[in-house]
This record gives sequence, C-alpha cells and structure tokens, in this order.
Amino acid sequence: MQRQDRPRHSRTRAGCLTCRSRKKKCDEIRPRCAGCRRNMLNCTWPAGTLDVDSSPQASTIAEPRTMVLQCAGTQPVGVPPAVRSAHCGDERACSLTPQSVALLSHYLGQTASYFAMRRLEDNPFVTVLLPLGYMDDLLMHGLLAFSGAHLTMKEPENAALVRATSMHYSKMITGLLGEFAALRDDDLDKMERLLRILLVACHYEAICGDTKGAMFNHLRASRQLILSLLAHKNVRQSWNGVNVSALGFSIELYSYLVILNTIIPYGKAKDRTSALDAFIVSVEDMSSFPTFGALFAGSHELFRLIAEVNMLASKRLAEEAAGETQPSPSSRLTHDDILQRVQAWKMPPRDEKESVKDWEHKRCAAEMFRQGLHIYLLAALAGSIVTDPDGVCAIHAHVVKLFTHAGELTAANNYVATMIWPVLMGGTCLVEQGQQQVLAEAIRTGWSSMNHMKIVGDILQLLWKDPDPRAFGPYGLYLTMEKHDLKVSIV
Repeated sequence: MQRQDRPRHSRTRAGCLTCRSRKKKCDEIRPRCAGCRRNMLNCTWPAGTLDVDSSPQASTIAEPRTMVLQCAGTQPVGVPPAVRSAHCGDERACSLTPQSVALLSHYLGQTASYFAMRRLEDNPFVTVLLPLGYMDDLLMHGLLAFSGAHLTMKEPENAALVRATSMHYSKMITGLLGEFAALRDDDLDKMERLLRILLVACHYEAICGDTKGAMFNHLRASRQLILSLLAHKNVRQSWNGVNVSALGFSIELYSYLVILNTIIPYGKAKDRTSALDAFIVSVEDMSSFPTFGALFAGSHELFRLIAEVNMLASKRLAEEAAGETQPSPSSRLTHDDILQRVQAWKMPPRDEKESVKDWEHKRCAAEMFRQGLHIYLLAALAGSIVTDPDGVCAIHAHVVKLFTHAGELTAANNYVATMIWPVLMGGTCLVEQGQQQVLAEAIRTGWSSMNHMKIVGDILQLLWKDPDPRAFGPYGLYLTMEKHDLKVSIV
C-alpha cells in the first residue's frame, strides 16, 4: 500500500522562543502567541522584540515578569535593551530546554511561596529575584535549577525534568566559577549580584539532599561577599548603584540560613560551622532594608537567640572537657538571661495588611520557635547528656507544646519551611516509639516532599535507635551525623 504523505507544516524562524524550543508552529502574534496562550506558557521573544501584554486576557502565571512588576507597585513597562542584555547571552535561560518554561511557572506558582512567609505580591523571591532573573541569565539558571529541585521531588520519574534541572544547575555553577575568577575587589555591583546567585545555589543544594556540605561552601563564600560589601559602605548610606532591595534580602536570607542550620553546638563540626557575625546576631541593620521580614516574619528576636543558645552549648561542653561536671555560675547566668528573654518575648501586633488568619499562622510558627528554644536551652545547659529527671520532664513538656502547635500549622503552606528547625529540636528528644513513628511518617509523607526532609527523617531514625545515652537532644544529633558522616542542611 502506498503511504499517503501527510501535509508538511512550515515552521518559521521568526516565531517566539517558547514555540521554537517546543518545536511547535508559532502564529507570531505578539506579545503572546496563540500556542502559548492555549498552553498557559510564558511567551518569550528574542532580545529587543519583547512587548508587554496589557490585555485583560494576559495570564499572571504565563507572564510572571509583568505580574511581578505590578505586584511591586511598578508600571509593567519593558526593560531597556541595554539593561536587558547586560547579563544575557544569545541563548536565554528560559529557552535552554523545552521544560524550562514549566520550571519558571512552578517557581512562581509554588517554590517561591513555600520559602517565604509573605503573600505572593510581597514575596522577595518573586518581587526581587524574578525581575532580576529576567535581566540576568545566570541568576535565572539558578532560579530554574532551584525550582527544578523542588519539582523533581514531586515527579522523580520525570527524566526530562531531572535532566533540565541538572542542565540549569550546571550552567549556574560554571557561570559562577567564571564570574568569581574575574571579580575585582572594588566591583560592589558584581559582588551583590554573585551573592544573590550563591544564596539561590544554597537552596538548590539543601533541597536536593546534599550530605557532603556543599551548601556550607556556598555560605562561606557568601559571607566573604557580605563582609566586603559592608566594609565599603554603611548599610544606611547610599550604595552608588547597588540594588539595595536585593542586597537587603540577600543579607536577611544569608542570616536566616546560617541561623536555621545552627542545630549542633558551635564549632563541633568545622566544615559546617558558619561564623555568627554581628550582622547576624543583631537585626538593627537588616531592619533598615525594604524587604526585611520576609523570612523572620516578626519573630527575628527569637531567631537571633538561637545563636546565643548555640554558644552556651559550646561553652558548657568546654566546661565538661575541663572536668566541670556541673554548669559554671557564668553558664547558669547566661542560661537564665536567655530564658527570661524567651519567656518575655511577645509577637508584634498584626499589620493592617495581614488577615487575622495569616497573623495567627505567623504567631503559631513563632510559638514553635519559642518551644524549640526552650528545648535547646535546657539541653545546652545539661551538656553532652541530660540526666536530671526534672530537666527531662521539662524538655518533654516543651516537646508536647511544640508538636501541638505543629499540628495547628501543617495546613498553612507559607509557614511549613519555618517548622523544620523547631521540629528537629523536638524530634531529637522524642523517646516514646509511638511518637517517633508518627513524626517519621509525617516527615516521609507530608510537608515539603523534599530530599533534605527525608534525610532529616533518616538521621532522626538513626538517633532514636542509638543506645548511646548521649544520643538525645542537639548534642545527640551532632553525634549521629558524625558517626554516619552526614552533613544535612535545611532551608
């Protein structure tokens, strides 16, 4: 039988980049072709040809840059060609693979919302990073890799997504190495740019489940950039062209990551220890930036106490090593001072922009941190092993309160990420097998569905099974990670 040839459809080279990458025919209608409208995709065009769709049919998911600028209170105007091409090559990041646009949509729709305690229109992962990503392919590669690491946890069998994520990550790392090789000591704008990309890389490493300390390498490099930037200008003065919103968000994000990963006594694991600099412990400078609060969400005073408890734990272990079986008067005084501040802390009043429900979620998240601090503080004063029956009972009471708040907060997606640190503190102190099983199941099937949480669950299982009497609390967590050569990082 003679095969009837199917009609051939010509594909123009003048179509949008999205249709070209998908190998689909484009009707070339601008600013958004029919194919992209039909499939809810971001319609991108070669540099110098982008128009902004102001029609009521424009989709906010498919046109994230327009939506972001509108959310930020800025008119959705096109980026000047000279600015647009400053950090862009001929091959744009969003056109790298057929899956890249889907990764961008997922970033806007889910990833960004998960990692900040803010509404989408006030979320710096969207309002700060995404517009900059449209003008910087290296940052966009990082954001797409970040989104891909998040999405592939939900679709691990999707080989195309895994491959696309890996390609974007490779582009980001290769680009970072080249940019650092050419970095000058006086190029503040470039330092600020590389800082934000490094912090995106931190998120990628963490949620991919890295256990070899890659995230802490990025954090150390980020610290050097921040110190260099702060050495040139006081944060309250003019930065001469440096993006202040982006810098402020980067400093808060760095501080948040360092504090969140303060889960073992300071200095016990050199390769995962981050310096607790003054700009981390004190929030006065950070609060001067316009994006402040996206991560700490009003409870920054509690967050910064984590560093102080961590130092107390380290001091108490040094006392033990010197033969002091009981806490010194100095350690007890430090403990009592921190305890008083933990107990006296009050949640700031509700902002007029917040709904009562959002404020209650925020307050619940803060109460989880308060209970986590109580647990950490009691364990820190005890040293390497908690033997005092009263101390054990007090820790157990705080664990019960912590997981009660966790049960209230599990449905609030914007606050799930903030639960990890206190849940880890409480989890290290669970001794009843039934409670351990409930938490292990919640980590395995619920919350983030990301690899770093699965690793947290694995470490807790190892801790609970360890017969060593020291396998309890944050010090027990340190012992477990050391025994099994694991360097879990959380975001």
